[in-house]
Amino acid sequence: LAPLENNTKPGFVLIEGAPGIGKTVLLKEIAHQWSKNKILTKFELVLLLYLRDPILQQSKSMSDLLQLFCKGDHEATKITEACAKYLFANGGRSFALLLDGYDEYPEELRDSGLIADILNRQVLPHCGLVVSSRPHASQNLRQQANVRV
Repeated sequence: LAPLENNTKPGFVLIEGAPGIGKTVLLKEIAHQWSKNKILTKFELVLLLYLRDPILQQSKSMSDLLQLFCKGDHEATKITEACAKYLFANGGRSFALLLDGYDEYPEELRDSGLIADILNRQVLPHCGLVVSSRPHASQNLRQQANVRV
């Protein structure tokens, strides 16, 4: 994870592997260790997202994505909108996304939409990225990754 911690340019770590090898467990452990302030300490916010989630797949904006972590009441909406504005204002510099299961993300969404824009650095160009996938689906991500595991 050094490219995320030490780089001045945005880090992108791609974790590839066969089914059942532990990609999801690794991302969960990364999120857990961040919550204990042991790794990725430069990030104020780290979110673990499961790309197979149909509700996530419908997210059109950063506010929609952040809303997945809230109750959905009026106050939560105001908080997520403020958080989204903050992330956009600094290009995601203090933010890292752990995206699990790129191979389970629908192919028709891989070229357009919020997640595609994040992966292509059109949205939140400075956020840290860790993406897990089976190798057959992640060929288009390999060029962008600083590190492949």
